[in-house]
Amino acid sequence: MRRFVAWHQRSRINLIRFHPIPSTPLRSSNDATIEDFRLALLDKGIRTTVRASRGLDIFAACGLLSTKELVKQQALDF
Repeated sequence: MRRFVAWHQRSRINLIRFHPIPSTPLRSSNDATIEDFRLALLDKGIRTTVRASRGLDIFAACGLLSTKELVKQQALDF
């Protein structure tokens, strides 16, 4: 238990915006919802950072490049 408490005190949660993936209905939460979630975690004593979103404009955000290549390959296979 002591190790868990020590780990918890050193831990931080990084919130990273979900970037839409073509052909899926999934979308990111809006800024207000993300901030509400961050504050709820902070209220529980959990250090939380909202990471800046980068690369969406060039389809290079987290995981999107591999998805783009997969979609391209599937089109070629069809």
